[in-house]
Amino acid sequence: MRVKTTKKVFNCTGMGTGDHGCGERITVGPNDIFAATESCISEESYWFYFRCPHCGEKTEILEEDISKKGKLIALGNLCR
Repeated sequence: MRVKTTKKVFNCTGMGTGDHGCGERITVGPNDIFAATESCISEESYWFYFRCPHCGEKTEILEEDISKKGKLIALGNLCR
């Protein structure tokens, strides 16, 4: 039985990190997506990103871009 891996193409923009990406188009799969958490007072939030293999910058990925019918796709690299 083969498992279909969902991949998407994103541009390296540095969005969400305050940096500037290189603009390279990157094919991102589940093992390329990382999750990070931030705490502010009593609230905890999380965000997803990939690291560009060309320039090393992080680019935030919106949750709706990596979910299907409200459920997150398999993520291989949580909280790194």
